[in-house]
Amino acid sequence: MKKILIINYQGIGNTVLMMPFFFAISKSKLFHEFDMSIKNHSLSALLTGEGIVDNYIFYDDKRHNNKLLLFINRLKLLKQIRKTNYEVIINMDQSHSFFTTLFMNLLKSKKKIGINSRNTFFKVYDDQIRYEPMTQSEQNLYNGILGIIGIQTSSISFPVFNLTEKEKQNNYRKSLNKKKRNIAIHPGCGTFDYKRWEKEKFNELIISLIKNEELHIIILGGEEEASLGKSVLENVPSNKYTNLVGKLNIRETLSILENSCLLISNDSGVMHLGAAMEVPIVAIFGPTSNIKNHPLGDKTKIIINENFCNSRSNKICEECKINWKQKKSVPLCLQSISVNDVLHEVNKYI
Repeated sequence: MKKILIINYQGIGNTVLMMPFFFAISKSKLFHEFDMSIKNHSLSALLTGEGIVDNYIFYDDKRHNNKLLLFINRLKLLKQIRKTNYEVIINMDQSHSFFTTLFMNLLKSKKKIGINSRNTFFKVYDDQIRYEPMTQSEQNLYNGILGIIGIQTSSISFPVFNLTEKEKQNNYRKSLNKKKRNIAIHPGCGTFDYKRWEKEKFNELIISLIKNEELHIIILGGEEEASLGKSVLENVPSNKYTNLVGKLNIRETLSILENSCLLISNDSGVMHLGAAMEVPIVAIFGPTSNIKNHPLGDKTKIIINENFCNSRSNKICEECKINWKQKKSVPLCLQSISVNDVLHEVNKYI
C-alpha cells in the first residue's frame, strides 16, 4: 500500500492555499494513506472535517529555550516518522534550515520532494521544484509538485471547507445581527505584527462604516489579539459591533465568515479562510507579496502601495525593519494606505 507524508510546518494561511493540492492528492487514489506532520494544532482542527488526512504526526517545538528538550522532541519526531515506510515524503518548508536538511536526510522514503527557493541544489531530495516567490503564486508551486508525483491539477469548488449543520449553528453565529449586513474585520495578523495596518486607522474605518445603519461589525482574531480588538473598537457604540476576538475556534471562525457579506483584513490566516469560504474581501497588504500570497478564488480586492517597498520580495525592507524593531513603527507601505483608500473599495460591496 502506497503511503504519502506531507511535512507541513506552515501557518493557517499557507495551509489554506494548499487545499487544492491536498484535494488533488486525495482524489487521485494514488496513495492509500495520507499522513501529515504539523506543529500547529489548529491545522488538525481545520482539516479533520474534510476527510483528507488519515494520520497527524505532531512536532512539539514550542521554541524551547531548553536546547536539550528541543533535541529530544526532534528525535521523537524522527523515530515516529521512520516507523512508516512512505512511498513519497514532501517537505513544504521553503527556508531549508540546517535542521530541515539534516532531518530530511535521516528520513526513509522511495522519493523525497523539496522546494528550492534559493537556487541551490539540496542532495537530500530526489526531486526539487524550483520556486520564485517574487513572480510565482503558491498555487503555481503546488501544481508543480503535483506534476512531479504524476497527479493532474483540478479546479476547486467553493466553499473549500464543508461545515456540518452543527458547525453552522454554533452559539456565536446565533449572536450575530440577523437584521443587518455583517462585515467581518480582522485587524491583526497573528505573530507577524509588522503586517498590521495601524489600529487607529481600523478604528477610524469602523466609525465611518457604522454610520450606515444597515451594517453590523464583527471583529475577529486570536486570543493574542484581544487588546488589539478592544483598541479598534474605542468610541464605537456597543450595539454596533460583536467582538469575537479570542472566542472562536477555527471552524467557528469559518462559520462566522460564511455569514458575512464582506471581510476587511490584513494579509493573514483569517484572510485566507475568508477567501476559502468565498467571502468578498478587501485585503490590506504591506511588506508581503500579493503574488505569492494571493488568496484562493477571485473575490479579493488587494490594496497595496508598491512605491515604498519591494513587497514582491515577501519581506520587510531593511529601513522599515530597523524602525519596526526600535520604535514599532508601521512599515511605510502600510502607512501610505489611507482610510479613504480602504473605504473606496469597501463601498463597492455595500
